[in-house]
Amino acid sequence: IEFSLRPDQDQEEAVFLAVEHDADTIPVVAEHNHIVGIVRPQSIINVMHSEHLEEGLVSAGLHKSGSDIVHLATAHSFQLVKARLPWLIFGTLAGLGLSFVLSFFEQSLRTSIALAYFIPVIPYIADAVSTQSEAITVRALANLKLRYSAYLAQELLVGMLLGLMIGVIGGFGALLIAGSSHIALVVGLSLFVSSTIAAVLASAVPIIFKKVGKDPAIGS
Repeated sequence: IEFSLRPDQDQEEAVFLAVEHDADTIPVVAEHNHIVGIVRPQSIINVMHSEHLEEGLVSAGLHKSGSDIVHLATAHSFQLVKARLPWLIFGTLAGLGLSFVLSFFEQSLRTSIALAYFIPVIPYIADAVSTQSEAITVRALANLKLRYSAYLAQELLVGMLLGLMIGVIGGFGALLIAGSSHIALVVGLSLFVSSTIAAVLASAVPIIFKKVGKDPAIGS
């Protein structure tokens, strides 16, 4: 037999063989060249369609190692809630923890109430930077072979450059609003640090999830 498929091979191998040999059917051969079945033309077309749909979903950031992402994209509402809720609960608890940390700075906020004006902008910018980094990283993980250390180093540089520019703009804005160079410095540095950390963490988290077999798109 010039070409064949083993029973334990992935179904997409049938598509590769059909294209490579311009074949309509693919024999399935077990040990000792014993034919146990045939992959027919309609089955090859169905596999091609399924793989094409899966690749499209992966490029959109829906990826989960060892699971059927086509099923995930078309699942019932309860299944989607079940997949997403644990991570959102974790995020809620983390947010409450950050609020607890912020409570230790109550005296500082009372001393300089103008600092409170700029609290919303700092997490917003950090969230925006992290969302961008996370989306790019998830797509890169789905479509490219990355050197993780080099990729994270690049994101660190990108985060620092973004943070520098955003920090200068934010600090200048804080100076105009609050009329205080000290507050402007605090806001500018906060934007710089938060943007840098956000870019690195938002890239590292999907990589960690992928390495441990979790869904980088939903978890991140």
